[in-house]
Parts: sequence; structure tokens; C-alpha cells
Amino acid sequence: MTNGPRRVVLNTSASSGIGWATAELVATRGKRVFGGVRAVATPHPLAGAELVPLDVRDETSVKACVEEVRNRAGRIDVLINNASINLVGAIEETSISQAQALFDTNVIGVLRVNQAVLPGMRRQGTGLIVNISSILGFIPAPFMGVYASTKAEGRIDAYASQRHRTAGVMTQNTNTAPEPKLVAEQVLRSIEGPYPHATAHGQAALLSWLRRLLPARLFEPSLRKAFALDSASKGGGATEPRS
Repeated sequence: MTNGPRRVVLNTSASSGIGWATAELVATRGKRVFGGVRAVATPHPLAGAELVPLDVRDETSVKACVEEVRNRAGRIDVLINNASINLVGAIEETSISQAQALFDTNVIGVLRVNQAVLPGMRRQGTGLIVNISSILGFIPAPFMGVYASTKAEGRIDAYASQRHRTAGVMTQNTNTAPEPKLVAEQVLRSIEGPYPHATAHGQAALLSWLRRLLPARLFEPSLRKAFALDSASKGGGATEPRS
């Protein structure tokens, strides 16, 4: 980790939500923060951060962004990968192009930015990469099979009733989820502290703990109940942008 007076941070998505909260919080700690946005004009003022054009699906855009940050700041000390999109619906309903777009952002996009940033970090002899993942990476939710494997659709009537119930539960969970600032605080701890891996407080931390503690025969029925999933349902991926 860098001992210099002001570390340079590149945050791959800073237009809203967790990415916006993270960029703003990290900037308050004396870091020079560059926030990636697909459109530089943003509806949310971002105090203390500099916005740079970045589309993680476009290799030219990624290379140009990294080059611009290095030209302006001289180096990149911390990379925060948080650009992603969501995918909800049954696997049978998900088109190949939708799945490819998801992987291109959530998986290949991370690889693109890492590959663009790592040579400079290697030359510096120092650097930190923070990857923001999801609880669905280790506890896949129904109708999110394709999304979970990274971490809109032609609707099929057979899935409609179950999809509606599960979507209702997930909407409620999203509406009552911890504030983005809580995730931003965990990112800051990863940057400034000795522990590189952390889980945000709240339901994610609880489920992570229960998943490790309970045998599958006890954990999975509770999970099915939590997602209003009936015994006959086999769900797995419509895309919505998420920052």
C-alpha cells in the first residue's frame, strides 16, 4: 500500500448508489478520487471527486480512462471495481444476448479494467484492487441464476406467478437494504485497513454467517421460504442498470 500523502483512486462507476457514495466518502479521507461515468453529466453532485468517461464494456474507453487518470494524477494507487448491471428472470426466459451483456459488464468489464491498471501498479511496486461483489455470489437467488454466476426478457407464462412473488420479495429486500454509505464504509476499511475481504453489515453478513454454519438441509428450506419460492419452481435471469 502507498505511503504517500495523497493516494489516487479510480472508481469504475460513480454516477449513483454505492459507487457514488463510495467515491464521495473516499474523497473525504484525503484521496484524489476519479469516478467513472458513462455520461460525464450526472444528476448527483459528487463532492471532491473528478468525473471521467468510462464504459467497462468498451476496451477503448477503458484504456482511454486509465490513460487520462494517469496523465492527470501521475499514477493509480487504488482501483474500485463496482460497475455492474442486474439480471432478474428465469434462465429459459433469458436471451443469449442478455446473458452476454451481463457477463461483458460484470466479469469481462472487471478484467478489462484490471488489465489496464495492473501494469502501472506493477511498475510502481504497489497498488490495491477492491472488487465489490454480491451476496448472490455465494447464495444464488431464484430467478437470478445468470446474474449469480457473474456474481428484458421474453416472458413465459409458466413462470409468471412464481416470478411475481419472488420479485415482490426482492423488491422489498432492496427497499429495506442498508444505505449505500454502509458499503462505502466497508470499501474504505479495505483501502485503509489490514483486512482485504469484508461483508457489508445487515442481511448479507447474517446470511453469509448462516450459510457457513448451517447444513444445506436446514439452510435451503429457510432460503426458499425467504424468497417465496414454491417446491415446484426452478428459477434461474430482464436487465436493469445498477451502479
